[in-house]
Amino acid sequence: MNEYLIKIKEKGFEAFFVGGYVRDYLLKRKTFDIDIATNASLNDLTIIFKDTKFKCNDWCLTIINEPYKIQITPYRIEEKYEDYRHPSKIEKTQNIFEDSKRRDFTINALYQDENGMIYDFYNGIKHLKEKKLVMIGDANKRLKEDPLRILRALRFSSVYDFAFERNLDDAIIKNKELLIKVSSFRKKQELEKIYEYGNIQIIRKYDLQKYFYLEEHYKKGKDIYEFWKQVDISKYPFTKEEIKKIKET
Repeated sequence: MNEYLIKIKEKGFEAFFVGGYVRDYLLKRKTFDIDIATNASLNDLTIIFKDTKFKCNDWCLTIINEPYKIQITPYRIEEKYEDYRHPSKIEKTQNIFEDSKRRDFTINALYQDENGMIYDFYNGIKHLKEKKLVMIGDANKRLKEDPLRILRALRFSSVYDFAFERNLDDAIIKNKELLIKVSSFRKKQELEKIYEYGNIQIIRKYDLQKYFYLEEHYKKGKDIYEFWKQVDISKYPFTKEEIKKIKET
């Protein structure tokens, strides 16, 4: 994957792997989602990768190179979350540290250059070794900005068997009612990932059943469809095929 970093740097810009790719590299886990942060603009990136098939939105250039998905995002600052999901103020920045402030957990704010040098602004490597999930900044404020971070915390705890740092643990308990602001689509996505890694009981640990439309005394079940039989399926965007399998289970 270094070729993407090198191609950007050859044009005089900074470029780093960031987030899950670096985290999983350190944990020796295979990953196919590659995130790259750079001080190049989207316009610069479209020129740099003009001979590569890509798609663009307002803040990201995506290259599909099966089995990999490479997302290249210019550094940015995000502020003033007003709808419990999206920042109402986004500004460009040329500073990698300013870019790091918008990321959620310390283990997701690790940057790596093409030589393997890692830039760690928040002790993310230490927290990886301690198997601890720590929020960047004030956990209470960050969860209020975007309650989806509660689901991401539950998922990371399930996937990596990480414990929550005390402030994050307290903030999840304090702000769990904000889960009503999260779409059923995203809840379904995260629940399936949590189920896949076998820690579905974490929902009960934090008494979150009603926010997932789950029966209070739910069971894991023999498969995901048996688990889904315990939810109000009218609340979720199931496909016709999924509904059929749920009813047949």
